[in-house]
Amino acid sequence: MKILLSGSSGLIGSRLNPYLTNKGHTIHRLVRKPTGNAKDVVWNPDQGTIDQENLKNVSPDVVIHLAGENIAGLTGWTESKKKAILESRTKGTGLLVKAILENERKPSLFISASGINHYGFDTKGQIATESTPQPTDPADRGFLGEVSDKWEAPTHELAKRDIRTVNIRTSIVLDPKGGTLGMMLLPFKLGLGGVVGSGKQYMPWVSIDDYKRAIDFIIEKKEVSGPVNLVSGPDTTNYDYTKALGKALNRPTICSIPSFAMTMQPNFISQFCRETLLADMRAESKKLKDLGFAFQDTNIYDTLDRLINKSS
Repeated sequence: MKILLSGSSGLIGSRLNPYLTNKGHTIHRLVRKPTGNAKDVVWNPDQGTIDQENLKNVSPDVVIHLAGENIAGLTGWTESKKKAILESRTKGTGLLVKAILENERKPSLFISASGINHYGFDTKGQIATESTPQPTDPADRGFLGEVSDKWEAPTHELAKRDIRTVNIRTSIVLDPKGGTLGMMLLPFKLGLGGVVGSGKQYMPWVSIDDYKRAIDFIIEKKEVSGPVNLVSGPDTTNYDYTKALGKALNRPTICSIPSFAMTMQPNFISQFCRETLLADMRAESKKLKDLGFAFQDTNIYDTLDRLINKSS
């Protein structure tokens, strides 16, 4: 199949591209600047432009939309950072949807990234599945819950036109080459790792390898549509993750960070900490499992040991 991929230079996209290529698909990248490669499609979500002619020439069978500003950052969530996080998702998604609807030949499948934070940053011990509604109170939904909702909204237009649409509500993707795990490796190697807050907060995750396998499953399994949680299981806590990472690196994990050290910071830092480091979320990939997908990485100790010590 011909697959149009946004976010191809990011952590997930850069791993997904060769994986899908090896599966026999032809990857066409959405890029910000001309590359001289006729397979690439130039776009600029900030300016609301896309090379519609080349998109027409490509006529992808599948669109996978992953592009978006990193939610983490050294500055916390300043107003400008929050604006970049939100608009990088809503503008890009809106532009792609509009371009697809204007194209005579429509893709058969549109896969768009979203976040597991759709269900709020505290599920209060309950396991969120795809049918779990968003919290009605904006304070419980949080900033990332708002982002998820607005991120998914433009894709509903495609579903109305009978284009199979999947919103992958993704948990923390574990990959030692980057992301959350990549950032934690150095401090943990230095013996500075430790539990965050009480350590009792649930922490949803998925390995990069299961992420790639799930995308392949979604492409092939035509019954998959609508929201899809992408999380290995609902039972890993921050304590479990911390101890598993320390064990994989053979390092102590005694440098804990108390909650008050984060929540007493200015709001642009404390809000980021509440919705990420201190978030208490339980979620399950009910839809994928019901349709026959089996996650291979479900034990956090085994997964981190494999990713860190046994992966090439």
